[in-house]
This record gives sequence, C-alpha cells and structure tokens, in this order.
Amino acid sequence: MTDDDDDIWDDDESEHFRKLLKAHPLTKDYSYGRLVEAVAEEARKSASGYQYDQLTQGLDVVDEIMRAVNEGAWRFDEDDETEEKRKFWYHQEHVQLAGKKRLEPYITVRGTADAAASYLELPYRVPALDRILVDMLIASEMLGFADEIQPILKRKMPILLGWLVNNIIGLVIGCALAAFLFWIGDGNVVMNWIAGIILAVQILWTAWSLLAFPFFHPKLRAQTKKVEATIGAMLDTYCALGGIPASAKHIDERISEATSKGAVWPSQLIVLMEDIRARRQTI
Repeated sequence: MTDDDDDIWDDDESEHFRKLLKAHPLTKDYSYGRLVEAVAEEARKSASGYQYDQLTQGLDVVDEIMRAVNEGAWRFDEDDETEEKRKFWYHQEHVQLAGKKRLEPYITVRGTADAAASYLELPYRVPALDRILVDMLIASEMLGFADEIQPILKRKMPILLGWLVNNIIGLVIGCALAAFLFWIGDGNVVMNWIAGIILAVQILWTAWSLLAFPFFHPKLRAQTKKVEATIGAMLDTYCALGGIPASAKHIDERISEATSKGAVWPSQLIVLMEDIRARRQTI
C-alpha cells in the first residue's frame, strides 16, 4: 500500500483507518495487498456510519481467502514477520485433473465457502473479491470432485478390456498359488485341501464375474459416462473464467449446465452470481 492511500479516509477516524491498514500483515504482500486496498476503497464509499467495523470485516474476508489456499495458515499467526511467502490463488490456465495429487493445488471447499459467506454479509461489494471468490468456489468444488473420481479419470483402457485383464490376472495368480501349495505340500492332505479350496474359489469367482458382467456393465458404463460429463461440464465452467473481463451471464449459464449434468455447487456460488448479475454484466 502506498503513502497516497493514507488520504482515502477523510473523516475523524482517518488515523484509526491508517493504523489498521498499515498494521494488517497482508498489506505487505503484493497480491493480498491489492485486495486490501480494494476493500479499503469500497469501505470508504460505504454510506453507513460504521465504516471502521466494515473495513475490519472486509479485511477478515481477505484473511479467510488467504487461509483457504494456504495449508497450515496458522503458522502465519504465530510469526507475522515470517519471510515465508503466502500463496495467492490465481486462475489456473492449464488444469490437469487426471492423475493429479490429492489436494494439489491446495484449496479447501469449506474455507472458500466460509470466505464467500462472510463476503456476502458485507454491506458493500468489492469487484476484485467478486472475481477471486467465484474462481475459488468453482475451482475448489471441481478439484475436490476430481480427487474423488481419480480411478475413473486415470482409467487407461475400456471397461470391458479392463474387466477381462483383471479376471485373467486373478485366475493366473489363483492357479499359480494353488499349484505352489500342491508342490510344497508333497502329498500332504491339509496342503492339498487348502490348494484345492483356493483353486475352486478362484474358478467360481471368475465364473460368477463372467456371468454377472453383462448385467453390471450397462449400469457401470452409464455411471462412468455421467461422471465424465459432470467433471467435463465443471471444467468448462471454470475455463469460462479465463478471460478478463468475463461475462457473468455466460458463467451463470455454464454453472446451470454443469448442474444439469450432476454438479453440486456450494450455495454461496449461486447467491454470489445472482448478486453480481444484479450489479453488472462482467466479472
């Protein structure tokens, strides 16, 4: 924050505002500092007589945003002077969903939703917070869902072929284990019984799988296609935020389209988009 920003407050409490802004730990961070400045400017314009409290609440929203994307953010509370860089959420231009590590990039659904809820309680709006919160709300839900469906996203062969390969591998392992037990048993009745039971169970399991697969395959295939359509629609929604500015109507339409395909969005996203569209056409 620059020295020129000290003059944005022209009431009797200007000194309190300046001290609050300068003392806030996020003011020193370039990226978060811009959000702090944006919040301070909009709080100053508020017609309410509780501008100081409203500025404090706005800064709390920025702090919640920081915590939602920084794992172990509590360590910044213990050492305000730490030189460790706070991570800032930027729009992800190249999203890799298949094969991604869990919680990478780090962003929490709950923390993001809480930040958005706190923002919606403010009596004023900050365009910079509109943008980052919508981006984070969509991204956190999409990335969280991708973590849950990694087995589907990482599947490298068709369902039928994968089923055949798994059954063949299982049958080979079962037969090999039974043959090994027959061999080391060297005629021992107990070992022969154990080997026979293992072989019988494996053959019965393979036979049951062979008979049951035609009944389960259509349902499994439909479920897989639904999941792929859902994550694809969520990704399309997130990509719609790539341009600056982005159309609020277009993003809202993508959110609705993803919802129709099974996506479940946090309520804060729906309310925030309604709020944004009531105020302006772009985000």
